[in-house]
Amino acid sequence: MAANPAIRTRAFVSYSHKDEQHLQRLHIHLKPYIRDHKVDVWDDTHIAPGTNWHEEIEKGINSAKVAIFLVSADFLASEFIALNELPPLLEAAIHEGTQILSVILSPCAFKQSPLAQYQTLNDPNKPLISLSKGKREEIWVKLGEHVAEALKQEQVTSVPAAKPQKQEKPQGESKKVFAAPAETAKSKKAPPQSQPPKRKPAQSSKVFEEYYRTLDDYSKRGIRDEEGLRPAFFRVLESSTRTGWRWVLERRVPNRRKPDGTLFDEFNLPRGYWEAKDPQDDLETEIRKKIKDGYPLTNIIFEDTQRAVLYQHGKRVMEGDLRQPRWLADLLQEFLTYTEPAIESFQEAVAEFKDRIPDLARGLLSRIREEYSANTDFIQAFKAFHELCKEALNPQLNREHIEEMLVQHLLTERLFRTVFNNSDFTNRNVIAVEIEKVISALTSRTFDRADFAARLDRFYKAIERAAKDIT
Repeated sequence: MAANPAIRTRAFVSYSHKDEQHLQRLHIHLKPYIRDHKVDVWDDTHIAPGTNWHEEIEKGINSAKVAIFLVSADFLASEFIALNELPPLLEAAIHEGTQILSVILSPCAFKQSPLAQYQTLNDPNKPLISLSKGKREEIWVKLGEHVAEALKQEQVTSVPAAKPQKQEKPQGESKKVFAAPAETAKSKKAPPQSQPPKRKPAQSSKVFEEYYRTLDDYSKRGIRDEEGLRPAFFRVLESSTRTGWRWVLERRVPNRRKPDGTLFDEFNLPRGYWEAKDPQDDLETEIRKKIKDGYPLTNIIFEDTQRAVLYQHGKRVMEGDLRQPRWLADLLQEFLTYTEPAIESFQEAVAEFKDRIPDLARGLLSRIREEYSANTDFIQAFKAFHELCKEALNPQLNREHIEEMLVQHLLTERLFRTVFNNSDFTNRNVIAVEIEKVISALTSRTFDRADFAARLDRFYKAIERAAKDIT
C-alpha cells in the first residue's frame, strides 16, 4: 500500500465502532480546524453508500500523513484493524514519515501492541475513561494541535525523530510525538517542494449525484410540491444511514406531532427527525410554525430541496444550500453522528425516560426474540432460567413473562446498584444471579450491553445525581 509522500495530506482515524462516542468527540475538537481548511480528516464515516468500502479505506490509508489510533481492548481485538489498517500505516511511518498519534481510551493490552513503540498522547496507565472530564478534553485539545501542526503545508517529515519512549513512564506535556522510530525515520528525507500541495476538493458521492439528477427530472416534469419532492431527500437520508438503524415515515412523537421521518437506532431509540417543506413556501416561516406547534428540536433537519436548517438540543446549529454537495455531506455528518448531551434536570430525565421506555422496550424485546431463534447458548440459558422462575416464583410463568423480566432487568439493574446503593444486588439475589447468566448468553453473539447502556447514560446520570441529594 505504499504511496508517494507528496500525496499524503490527510489524517486517517483508526478506531473500533464500539468506541464511536470517542470518535464523535474527536470530530467536535477537530471541527474548527476542518472549517478553516487547516486539516483534512478521514475515517470510515465518510464512506458513501454504494461504494466499495474496502477500497475507500485503502485510499484513506494511502493519503494519511497522520495516523490517529483510538486504542481500546475492542480496537486491539479487531482482526480487520490488525490485518488491514495497522500494517500499512506503520509501514508508512517507517518509510514515509507518517506521524503516529495514539490516544488510550480504556485499559487494554497496549504494551503488547506494535503501537507501543510510539509515544502516546496520554499515559497508557491513565486511559481516557479514568480521567476527569476536564482532563479528557485537554487530551483532545492536544491531539487537535498535533494534527494541525503535522498537516501544515510545509513538509515536516524531515524533522529528526527520537528513540521510542518506554510507556511505563508518565507522559509529560512537553514530550514530542514522533513520526517513526529513530533508526528508520532518519534515513528517509522528504523531497523538497517548491509549493505546498493543495487540498483536493471533496467529491460528491453517487448518492448526491442521483439526488440532484432526480430533482432535475422532477423539475422537468413539473413536480414542485412537498409531497412530490419529498422522496428524493428521503432516499439520501436512507442511503446514508448506518446499518441497523432505520427510518420510519410519519410516526407520531409523544406529543402527537408527526414529523415526515423519524430515525431509530438498533435499540429502537429515536436519534433524529426530518421535516420536508414546500420550496414555494418560506422555509423560515414554516420552521417557526413547527417549533410553535411543538416539533422535537433534539436533532431535526428542516429542508425544502434548496435550503436546510439543522436544530440540535433546541438550538439552530447549521443552515445552508442543499445544492452544494460538500455542505450536504457536512449536514449529514452532523446529523447522523449527533449524540444528545447529558440531562441536567431530574424531572426532565424522568419525563423523557418515561416517553422513551415503550420504544426502548420494544427494541429489546425484538433483539431477545431474534437471539432466541438463533443463539443456542441463549436458548439454553433462557430455558433454564424459565424453569427456575416457575419453581421459585410461580409455576404459571410463561415465556412472555420471562422476556419481560429480562427487559426490566436490563433497564433497571444499574439503578439498583447506584441509586439504591446496592452494588452487590446481582450477586446476592439468586434470581438476579441467574438472570445475569441469561443476559451474558444474550450478549455473547451480537448484542452489546455496554453500547446499550451508553444510550441510557444521560438518563441514569441525572437520576443518580438527584438521588445523591436526597437526605
